[in-house]
Amino acid sequence: SLQRLFSDENAVSIVYRNWRTGYGYFWISAVGQAIEEPDGAKTAYVLYSDATEQKRRETEFDKRVRELSVLNPNTIGVFQLDLTRNAIIRIESRAAAALGIDPRGTADAFIEKCREIMAGDLGGPEDWAQIRREALISAFQAGKAEIALNFRYIARETDELRWATSYIYLAQNPRTGSVEALACTLDATEEAISR
Repeated sequence: SLQRLFSDENAVSIVYRNWRTGYGYFWISAVGQAIEEPDGAKTAYVLYSDATEQKRRETEFDKRVRELSVLNPNTIGVFQLDLTRNAIIRIESRAAAALGIDPRGTADAFIEKCREIMAGDLGGPEDWAQIRREALISAFQAGKAEIALNFRYIARETDELRWATSYIYLAQNPRTGSVEALACTLDATEEAISR
């Protein structure tokens, strides 16, 4: 990587793992910049820093995403949104296409589509205000990490009224710095009927 500084690339950024006796493995981040001197020679400036905590946060974040992405039989869908950049990161749902959700669309458009699906079931405008994109970012900044919503919906295949629960997990992606929402929606009809 450092050799690339002196070829075509003028900047590199790498993260690698290292071992130190008595300390164990730790992560190092190296960011380098090559500067061409007046005489034509190149000088490389490299900043090394401990990236162990950053890697730990990335590992925890990835683990949480994997845990929520494991679909159980009652899962209607898993949705990951970049709230800061107003983008849909991914959609795992059999019903997404039928509901007209564009996977290249915005987080705002996704939330609006959810509002249409759950129309009239969450109560007044103040209930909807809490799941607007800006409100979710504010909730995360205030220390809130989870939101649960219970609602009814009409199953497209059968036109049957069913119940569902959406769990929205808020976290900051340590790679991008964006506040993200990972929403997992489960069919809760059997649970609702048994109460």
